[in-house]
Amino acid sequence: MLGKKDDVELKIGQLSREFGVTLRALRLYEEKGLISPQRTAGCRGGSYDRLYSIDDRIRLSLILDLKACGFGLKEINELLKSAPRARTIGGLRLPQSTLRECLDVLTSTKSRVSRVLAYVRKRTKKKTTR
Repeated sequence: MLGKKDDVELKIGQLSREFGVTLRALRLYEEKGLISPQRTAGCRGGSYDRLYSIDDRIRLSLILDLKACGFGLKEINELLKSAPRARTIGGLRLPQSTLRECLDVLTSTKSRVSRVLAYVRKRTKKKTTR
């Protein structure tokens, strides 16, 4: 998910595009204390720009992985507070059975996405050969 310019701070719109997450979701995560971007004076009068560091992006990736595993925002917040330096699901203090379930969910999701991509590629190939 992270690209070549990982050390560059991103504004909210850039982060939204990089992760495929809505601006509303990012603001909600900030409101709930899941992420806390740096705020700088923006170019629009009294507004402030949110700047997301590499650590914010790693944390967002972890949040999205936990959501994909079925955790709610309240649970995610508790997990992140219990292991503030965690950079992966494996770094959290989760029971082994929960980690296995999470791995199963992510593996299943990967399989579904692979099937959809294969279908789209096949359809695209058919259209270009006509």
